[in-house]
Amino acid sequence: MVTYLGSIVAFAVVGFLADKIFNPLLESDGLLAKTAGSIIGAGEGRRIALMFIISGIMISIVALLIWKNKK
Repeated sequence: MVTYLGSIVAFAVVGFLADKIFNPLLESDGLLAKTAGSIIGAGEGRRIALMFIISGIMISIVALLIWKNKK
């Protein structure tokens, strides 16, 4: 149960994050349109792309931390 708790929480909040947080940031006049939007694009569908990039970076960081742990 504890193992799947992270997945359950992620599925519960992903829609809210995509619609209310990342969508306004990546619209053509949003705060991230000039920075992250120049790399992945701005507009419809880019909010999920940014979420995938962020989650991939986070998974990579966790994997490196686990790999460096000698215990």
